[in-house]
Amino acid sequence: MKQLRQLIMDNEDWLMHRILEYAKARDYVKYTSTLAEAWRISIDNLSQTILTAAETYPTGLELSPDENYAVDPIASFGIEEAQKHRSRGLTLGMFLSLFKYYRQCYIDLILRADFDPAMREEYRHFVERCFDRIELGLCTEWSVSTTNERLRELQTSNRLLANEKNKYLTIFESLHDPVILLDSQNRVTNMNHAAAKLLIGAAVPGDIYYDPQYATPSLPWLADELAAFSAGKTATLNVEKTLNTAKGLRYFDVKLERMLDISEKFSGVVVLLNDLTESKRAAIMEERERLARELHDSVTQSLYSLSLFAEWGGGLLEAGEIEPAQERMARIGEIAQQALREMRLLLYELRPSALEQDGLVGALKSRLAAVEQRVGVDAHLQAEVSVNLPTHVEECLYRIAQEALNNALKHAEAKTVRVRVQADDHTVLLEVADDGAGFYPATAGQAGRLGLASMRTRAERLGGTLELDSMPGHGTVVRVKIPPTTGQPARLWQPAIPVAEVSA
Repeated sequence: MKQLRQLIMDNEDWLMHRILEYAKARDYVKYTSTLAEAWRISIDNLSQTILTAAETYPTGLELSPDENYAVDPIASFGIEEAQKHRSRGLTLGMFLSLFKYYRQCYIDLILRADFDPAMREEYRHFVERCFDRIELGLCTEWSVSTTNERLRELQTSNRLLANEKNKYLTIFESLHDPVILLDSQNRVTNMNHAAAKLLIGAAVPGDIYYDPQYATPSLPWLADELAAFSAGKTATLNVEKTLNTAKGLRYFDVKLERMLDISEKFSGVVVLLNDLTESKRAAIMEERERLARELHDSVTQSLYSLSLFAEWGGGLLEAGEIEPAQERMARIGEIAQQALREMRLLLYELRPSALEQDGLVGALKSRLAAVEQRVGVDAHLQAEVSVNLPTHVEECLYRIAQEALNNALKHAEAKTVRVRVQADDHTVLLEVADDGAGFYPATAGQAGRLGLASMRTRAERLGGTLELDSMPGHGTVVRVKIPPTTGQPARLWQPAIPVAEVSA
């Protein structure tokens, strides 16, 4: 029996999926568990019984009319299963008919194995006898119980189920974050109190669950994402949404997750809402303060310098010193160009973010066209993207690219910049290269002006690394690599962007 035992031990997953196929095909799943672990345990327990039989009865398990199956060690598994499932309201016919398909799974496994015909028949017969003994124990136990005993079992089981339902309903209603449950047609079947209070102003926990006439809301603001998510195969999806609620305008990170229902009885989607409003407002205030500092430290200082050079140049002209005056005028032009660059940059940053609407590549393309191109920088974007990255990853990568581009524009005075984005199942890479002044990376942090610490922190937050390659007179390359597990398979409603070269 050694090869039979090894075959069973090596194919637990196959057996689990096989019985699930039979259960779905014959409509047993409406009475069974929705979780994969329950099916795995049933196969594991049954396999252990067969493996024990193979060790205890290597010569066979033939039946006889004088055996007491109530005490048979193999039949005892059937006795335990009868006690367990009878209390759940199943009839002997319902349970025994599904058990026949469990038997068929093990026979199918033997038939597909590479055994010689004699050994295949021996193993098949042995497994048949194992199931015969289990079923005899099952029928023996089921037949000895009286109607009153079965009624008491059902009453006890019903009380336990009611308590379990109430416990999980209480937990569901007590969750602080809004949670919405949708069916396979993306219709709302239930939502916890936090969601009901937010979306429809429900005052009492459990309104929707206990009142079947309660008008559950639709989710038109999420319709496109739900349709695409249902059509795809990804397990989760994150999107940011702005909702007009009873508390006013609120910002949410909305997470869609498929229900963990291996039986497909309760196929649907769980919608989780995480309120980002306060963090968004804090980020907006921080950004406003940063822009105010930038305006004061850069453009205002440049304009002041312009006024000084203009006054100085005017005095030189009045004194007839033409050549020095021309030098001052040239300097005025340089300062004006630098101020124009910085003003373009600040104006772009005040625009609504293109990241949410166009994604990482679209936002980078927009940035290069709106800033670098307009101040005369030769800008190129190369995109090789075959997976869609989560929103927070795109945002971090965009902020790193933005910081690197700002440095090239304001400090390096680059004439050319190249941005490269690569994302596939193996690599997630962002690279920003310029032909500017360059610097010594070892001393850059001391200058306190390049934001390298911020870029490195963002990269590390994604579990990645930031590499810096620079030298005075030879430009700068900023390279970010993050693990491929950060990516998600490309969504059906948003095709991956092909290899593209975009010149700005």
